[in-house]
Order: sequence, then C-alpha cells, then structure tokens
Amino acid sequence: MYREHANPYLSVFVPMSPRLKLLGLDFEGVSGRVRFTANGDRENPQFSIFNYKLWNAGETMGETTSWVDVGSVGSEIGSAAIDIREVCFADVGCGLNSAPNDSYPVPDPIPNKLARWVPTVISIIAVLLVGVTFRYILVARKKKELASQMTAIQKKMEAMKNIDTELMDIGQIVEEAKKRQASLITKRAALQDTPSTWSDSLETLVPISPEDEEYWSVFTKMRETLPNVHISSLWRVQNSSLWSYYSFHKVIWERRISTDQARCIHGRLSIPLCLTNYLLPLLYRKDRLEMNNIPSNERRVWHGTSSLDPSVVYNDQMDGFMMQFAAEGLWGRGIYFADKAAYSKNYSHTPAKKSQTNARQNPKKGESEMFLARLLVGKETKLAQNRSLTVPPTDSSSGLKYNSVTGHTNGSQVWIVYENGRAYPEYLVRYYTGSRDASRSPYESKAEASKKSKKWKTSDFELDVPTISTQLNADMSHGFWEYLSDSGWVAYDTFNQTLIEKTFQE
Repeated sequence: MYREHANPYLSVFVPMSPRLKLLGLDFEGVSGRVRFTANGDRENPQFSIFNYKLWNAGETMGETTSWVDVGSVGSEIGSAAIDIREVCFADVGCGLNSAPNDSYPVPDPIPNKLARWVPTVISIIAVLLVGVTFRYILVARKKKELASQMTAIQKKMEAMKNIDTELMDIGQIVEEAKKRQASLITKRAALQDTPSTWSDSLETLVPISPEDEEYWSVFTKMRETLPNVHISSLWRVQNSSLWSYYSFHKVIWERRISTDQARCIHGRLSIPLCLTNYLLPLLYRKDRLEMNNIPSNERRVWHGTSSLDPSVVYNDQMDGFMMQFAAEGLWGRGIYFADKAAYSKNYSHTPAKKSQTNARQNPKKGESEMFLARLLVGKETKLAQNRSLTVPPTDSSSGLKYNSVTGHTNGSQVWIVYENGRAYPEYLVRYYTGSRDASRSPYESKAEASKKSKKWKTSDFELDVPTISTQLNADMSHGFWEYLSDSGWVAYDTFNQTLIEKTFQE
C-alpha cells in the first residue's frame, strides 16, 4: 500500500523486499496512471492543484471559502494541465483566460504590502508636514503682526493717556480760572457803581410802577413806532454779575486804540490834530463821560426772544444774550437787535400762564414781552442781506474784523452781533396793543401819572440824559470836543461841550 502526496520532494520509502513488488504495479490512480521505477520512485507522477477561493453562497449562507481543484501538473516540463480561469492572481484577480506572463512573481506577502502602503503614508505625512510648516509660518507671521499692532496700540494708549492727563490738568486750570474770573467779577461788581436807577432790591426783576419816571421813558420810546401799545408790566433787570461782565467788556472796548490814534502815537499825524481829535479824548473823554452817565459806544435797542423764555437771558450770570440760542436770519446766524420796537414786536415772547418767576405770573390774553437792552455796537459795517455770515467781515483799513453788522429791514435799522456778552437786558417790557385796560395801565399819559404821583422830581427823567445843572462855566479857548459818528468826527452840542470841558478841567 502507498499514499500519494502533492509534494514532489516527498519520496516513499519501502523495505527492499517489497520493492520488487512495486516494479510490477501498474494501475489507474486518482491523479493518473501509477507506475514505479526501479528506484522505487513513481514514474511520471501527476499532482493536483487547488486554489483557496472566496465564494458567494447566496443570501442564505453569504460568503464562504473552499479549496477548488483547478488542474494538475507532473514532474516533466509542460506537463501542467490547469484551468486558468479558476486561478486567482494577486493584484489582478480571477477569471483570466491566460496567465499575466510566464514569470509572474509570487512576492512575499509582508514586504509587498509594506511597499504598497508605505509610499502613500510617506506622501501623506509629507503633505501634512508641508501643511503644518505653512500653518506655522502663517501663525508666526500673524503673531508678529499682532505683536506689532499691540505695540502700536499700547503707544497710542500711552499717548492718549498723557493727553488725557494734560487735558485734565488744563480742565482744572480752566475751572480754577473760571472760579477766579467769577470771583473777580463779583469783586468788581462790589467796587463798581451800578446804574443810578437801580434800587436796593435783591430781586433780579424789579417791578417799575406806572408812577415812576422810568416807566414813561420806556413807554415813550416804545410808542415811537407802536402808537397803540400799552405797558401792562415793566421790570428793571438788576443782575449784578451780568452788569459787571457787560461793564468790563465795555471798558475794554473803550480803551481800544483806533488806527488814527495809533498813527498819532507813532508821530504820523500833526500834533494839534492828534491832541484835538484823538489823544485827549482817548485819555479823558471816555472814562469821564462814563462817570457822568453819558453813554459811549452803546445803543439802546429792542430784542424779542421768540419762543425762548426771557428768564434765560436775565438770570444768566455772564453772557445774557447768547449765541447758543441764536437762529439764522437775513445776516446769518447771530443775535439781532432793532432800533424800532415795531420790528422786535414780530419776535416778541408770549409768556406762559405759569411762569417760573413769581413776578411774571398770570399774564393776560394778548400780552407779549420784549427787552429794551443796551448794546455795544463798536465799529459797525453796513451790509446787504447775507445769510451765510457767521462773523463780521474784515475792515480793509485796519486788517481787523468789524465789531457789528448793520442793515435795514422791515422799516427798521438792525444790528447783528456774533458773540456773547455784547448786550445787557436793561428792561423787560410786557405789553399789549389796542384799547387801554385801566386795570393793567392805570394812567392814560405821563401828565396824568405825574399829578397823582409823589415820586416825580422837578426835572423830567429821560433815558441817556444826565440830570446835571446847565450853569457851567468853562474855558473853551483851546478848541472844542468831538465824537466819532458814522459820517466822521462831529462836535458835541453846547451843553455837552461845556459839560465835557468842565469834566476835563476837574
């Protein structure tokens, strides 16, 4: 008995005694004809070839594996008989009609697998390394830019901090200066003479009785252009701080030297002309006249506040009439004053039924309010209407800006100023037009009031006219006194010539 084996290197060894018997064997075996040589080897052996294959056994069993007989091969060259379609080749697959080539390699499984995936992995790693490197460069650059930006921001913040500190210091200085200014104004107000018409009242609004001379002076001025007007209430504004600031502004203006006065100082005009027209008036006229209540470089004008309550003006401690509340008009955005009450009537204020000030409570129907104010006009220029103005134009002769702009509209001359502190609200007038109401306006005329009043003096009270005796004797041999008007230097009348000369000689 013997056993066939697929290994061609495996030999079957038998004892010598039965060896001779093998030489006589000759039969048909599983893998072909079976015969033995004298050496006991199988003659022309045939070996079966099996392929371990993955099968799809259907839905019930799924995939399965088994050995499949694909052919046989002998020990002689060309003895192979293989069904090539049943053979599966690595990396190629099964079902081929012929082998890929005669020397198709059978690689070692582990090295070939490594060779396939290692390059892919290396490539992926290389790409990742490039990406990481690029990302690192971008991040490093971003960090550098961010650090540079942070440094710049820190420098800006430091600079802003220094500026804020300096601004705070300046703010403190300004605040202290304002306090100092208020203190000086208060001291100045204590030393300064208030208008002779002021009373000892501590109220800002001091009512003026229809039996007072002031009442009829204001009434007369108002009636110049409003013939049917009647005053129902008249108040004098006694605001010491506001008056002191206005007076200080006025003194500064009165000490300004004109172009011609400067030419006198520098010897460019003749000595007699300078003495007569410029230097002596500069040194004596202004301050002396002010002491005698003769106004210098100011006008009494009317002003209506429209929707703005007059209390905003007369209660202010420094500016009074303020640019903050100014509206744009025919000569730009400024504070407007009129020569005629009829013009300011169009901008008068209608008082509320319940005023913030007790003195102005319970207005009657049809009543309105406006101010009679003192205005520092300064050097004015007459212009046509120009809504784009924000400041006066420049005087070509001096290179300085004019102080005020003037013009005519609706039958009245108007003055426009473009800064605060140029006017003082001297009187607040509440009035009505039409028939006189005796309960509000008890007297028909000044004469009627004078008969019933014990307050009248022997001489009439007139605005801007000092009550001074006319019996003045003064030597006028040196010349005469003049004032500067729109048309040039004009001589004072006889009364004022005598008054000025007397004041100068004192």
